[in-house]
Amino acid sequence: ELVVEDAAEIDDCSITCELLDTRTSAVAKVNSRIATQAEYVLSHGICAKILAMVAMRREVKAILDELLTDDGHSPMVFPASKLDGVTGDPGRTSFAALARVAMDEHVLLLGYQKIVEGQLILNPQKKDVES
Repeated sequence: ELVVEDAAEIDDCSITCELLDTRTSAVAKVNSRIATQAEYVLSHGICAKILAMVAMRREVKAILDELLTDDGHSPMVFPASKLDGVTGDPGRTSFAALARVAMDEHVLLLGYQKIVEGQLILNPQKKDVES
């Protein structure tokens, strides 16, 4: 279970940059400040690996499309009442029950927010308890 009191507490954030040109990678290597600010990836290597995965197993393409395209996964925060299957007060429903309703709508429930306490709860341990 992850409880985040303040988003500023999360300072373990990494940045990944795509290098489209091998000449750019030389600049990143030479300049130590640029080299330490982010992780760098050369596109040709990634493309080759993606092509190899899809060639080996065609069903991997659907997964990669979902993960890598603009309309793939996007985390969003919205009230539980927006889910069609939620009846009554969502605050009186267990995380497990909300997750089942969300799954029926092809939504992955990651956590919930306690408005009064200002806490964000991700992957709660007690999923069958009303929150």
